[in-house]
Amino acid sequence: MNALHWAANRGQLEAVRLLLDWHAPLETRSMYDGTVLGTAAWAAVHEPRPSHRAIIEALLRAGARADEVERPTGDTGLDTLLARYAGGLTTG
Repeated sequence: MNALHWAANRGQLEAVRLLLDWHAPLETRSMYDGTVLGTAAWAAVHEPRPSHRAIIEALLRAGARADEVERPTGDTGLDTLLARYAGGLTTG
């Protein structure tokens, strides 16, 4: 995982914002083959932290590809947010 994957996974919103300001790549794959958004979505469902939703929204606004996240995630609110950015497309 790179720094953006780590910050998104651990719920570190300010670190995510800083890395986005520095144009950290959004679609780099982790050792688990997930993008930063996919990592954040997984963590939001399985290891939730209060800032995960804000991190996911920041990643989406920065241009992360919502269609890279398999849905349903297990979190209806997250699925709705992802669908809004993916144009309603689902994967998986």
